[in-house]
Formats: sequence, structure tokens, C-alpha cells
Amino acid sequence: MRRKSLEKLESELLQIEQNRESYERILLQYQNQYTRLVQKLKHEERKARTRRLIERGAITESFIENAPELDNEQFKNIVANAFDENNFDEEIHEVDTADVAG
Repeated sequence: MRRKSLEKLESELLQIEQNRESYERILLQYQNQYTRLVQKLKHEERKARTRRLIERGAITESFIENAPELDNEQFKNIVANAFDENNFDEEIHEVDTADVAG
């Protein structure tokens, strides 16, 4: 009687171990899937940011005469002067009110 009970417990334990291993594999798959999705999201965010920076840089450069011949410091100074506080605050206010009205 005790022998059968012991065998039954060992069998149940073996089954539980197998189930646990199976669930651990499934958990690992989900963890890997999560990691891949997080990496993909970060990659897509970086791509979107890079694209935005390139587009905005190209737009900015299109307003500056001889922009390709300027070094970064010269370009920066021109942009900084264009966005000085006196002009910039007024322009931003106009853009904000146009967005609200539109």
C-alpha cells in the first residue's frame, strides 16, 4: 500500500517537473519575444528621430544661402541669430495661434 502511494507521488512529482520545464520554456520564449519587441520599438523610435532631424535640417538648410559651404559653427550662428528671443517668441506665438484656429 505504501509502495503504491510512494510510486504515485513520484509519478506526480515527475509530471509536475515536466510541466514546470515546459512552462519555463514558454516563459523564456515570451521573455525573448518581449526583448525583441522592445528592441524593435527603440530602433523604430531612433529611425523616426533620425528622419525628423534630417528633414528638419534640410528644411532649415534650404533657407540659408550657401549652406553646404558653411562649417557647423557658422551654420549654428546663423540659426541662433534667426531664433533670437526677439523674433522667435513672436513667430512661435503666431504658429501656436494658427494651429488653434486651424
